[in-house]
Amino acid sequence: MGEVCNIEYLNFIETTLIPQANECLYTFYQKYCDGVNINIETKSDNSPASLADRETEKILRDLIMKQYPDHGIWGEEFGAYKIDNDTIWILDPLDGTLEFLAKKPSCFGILIGLLHQGKAIAGAIADPINNNVFLSNQPPITKQIKSTMLSDSIVACTNPDSMFESCFVQALKDNVKTITLALNCMGFTSVIKGSVDAIIENRLRLHDIAPVLPVLINAGITVLDLEGNNYTNIRFDVSQAATQKYGVIATRSPDLANQIVSLYQENT
Repeated sequence: MGEVCNIEYLNFIETTLIPQANECLYTFYQKYCDGVNINIETKSDNSPASLADRETEKILRDLIMKQYPDHGIWGEEFGAYKIDNDTIWILDPLDGTLEFLAKKPSCFGILIGLLHQGKAIAGAIADPINNNVFLSNQPPITKQIKSTMLSDSIVACTNPDSMFESCFVQALKDNVKTITLALNCMGFTSVIKGSVDAIIENRLRLHDIAPVLPVLINAGITVLDLEGNNYTNIRFDVSQAATQKYGVIATRSPDLANQIVSLYQENT
């Protein structure tokens, strides 16, 4: 898929999808903070979802189907649509529902990605409360990493105890300066901005990882899986989206990434 198409899709994400999704999610957040019932339910995987999740994804799906009726869609809330197509949109309308429901702004966001023949070619991470958007075509933010040594590093991890075995969690606590919790997709933007040195996550689903990969790679971030393999050329199988899970390490420092890989392998 050529560069012209990528520019077209990113323009669609930036000027159409993100503004309308942001408005929807921001409106629901304000209503929820004001005490309005947003129909919180527990899904089959025991994670919560609400009208905020569902209505935001509906808006995104409707806009995509209208603009690109032949494209496929995979979304966290409503699953698969035409996923045998070469071009598939990946949607997470509210990454960090727990933090949304805990009324923690800057700890949740919207993820929109685009796959072509399984490769992530475009992506966006949006913070609807602070109106910040990170796109996969933005000029990289030049940031000096604070530390390339694991012992001095600030590492983000959404929920270590649920993502990793206890021995690795303890090793991580013993070997880093600070672990910053519960940032969800905003942890990836924190790496880009330089407010944390690295992020390590596990048991992510397709909608958690595919949208952020192009954003991170474009920003000059090293992105590895937990075995140390580089994510740059990965091709996702959308037919496995409901079951396949992914681990990820992201940092500006390849050396720090390798130290985290080594720590993980030594403690699993």
